[in-house]
Amino acid sequence: MHEYEDSLPTRKFDNFQFVHFEHAMLTYRYPSSAFAFSALMKIPDQYKQIEKLGLLNFSDTQLRP
Repeated sequence: MHEYEDSLPTRKFDNFQFVHFEHAMLTYRYPSSAFAFSALMKIPDQYKQIEKLGLLNFSDTQLRP
């Protein structure tokens, strides 16, 4: 999937983002938080707004392996 994402033509709005689900599930102590964080980091503008609104309820320690 990662190769597929990289081979897509560059567009003004990239609406296909790949997040390593299995890596998050197998590597981190809190895999759901790690996966959510990884997904949000693919959409930085939306992440900043979600963070600004205080909608994140996981800490940085939950994102460490």
